[in-house]
Amino acid sequence: MKIVRYSVAAFEPQEQTHHAKHIQYHLYDFDIEKFPEIARWQIQRIHDQKVAFYKEHLENLKCGIWCFVDGYKSNQSLNHLKRKVPCWEAEVPNDIECYDCNWEKLITISDPDVL
Repeated sequence: MKIVRYSVAAFEPQEQTHHAKHIQYHLYDFDIEKFPEIARWQIQRIHDQKVAFYKEHLENLKCGIWCFVDGYKSNQSLNHLKRKVPCWEAEVPNDIECYDCNWEKLITISDPDVL
């Protein structure tokens, strides 16, 4: 499978600071009392799932490579970039494992949820 990456660092793994804030929130700063009582049960259930996943995969989530499956990239996904950066391409095995863009599950890159 062909992947593309937009980065000045090519395919060098980088610290995932944006997602680290989200993980930090769920692991240490989450407060169910801040949510309406009627929604707490469902919010707590989702939070508990995220915490279990983050704890299991924490080391992998700290540093990595954010990329797109070629042909499925979207200009909308690049809105966070502050300047033009080079585009890199690579071939990876179809059964390579990756995390989905919401960091909710570990799946193979050929899984339909990735595409």
